[in-house]
Amino acid sequence: MKTGRLAGGSRFPRSDDSVRAASSRGDRPVLTGLNILLVEDEALIAIDVGQLLADTECRVIGPCRDVVDALHAIENEHIDCGILDIRLGAEHSLHLADMLVARNVPFIWMSGYDAQILPAQHRNRPFLCKPFAADELFDALAAALASRV
Repeated sequence: MKTGRLAGGSRFPRSDDSVRAASSRGDRPVLTGLNILLVEDEALIAIDVGQLLADTECRVIGPCRDVVDALHAIENEHIDCGILDIRLGAEHSLHLADMLVARNVPFIWMSGYDAQILPAQHRNRPFLCKPFAADELFDALAAALASRV
C-alpha cells in the first residue's frame, strides 16, 4: 500500500475505502457536497488546486489569500475540511489551524517549507510538500476526512 506523510514524519495510508470511490478520473475521495476551505496565497497554485477540487463537485471556499480572508471564511462558513498553506506572504496560518482544531474541522497542510517549522501540536496532520501531484492531494484529503470524529 502506498503511503503519504504526516507533518511529523509519520506515514498515512494513501487508500481509505471509507472516503474514496472509483470515478472515471480514477480513485478520488468522495468530496461531493463538502465545503473545502482553500487557504493559498500563490495564485497559480490556488487556481490549480481549486480546479481539482471543483472537479470533485465539492464547494471550494476561497481561495483565501491572507489570514483576514481565511478568518472571515472560518467564522462565517460551514467548513468540512481545510487545506492550509503554512506561509501566506509575511503571515502564517497557525492561528487558522488552531481555529479549525477548536471547531473539530480536519485539515491538511501544503507548503514549500519543511514540515519541521510546524509546532508539535500540528504535526499530526497530513502534509503536502509543494509541488505535489493530484493523487497526493486527494490521498491527504482522504486521510484528513477519515480522522473526523
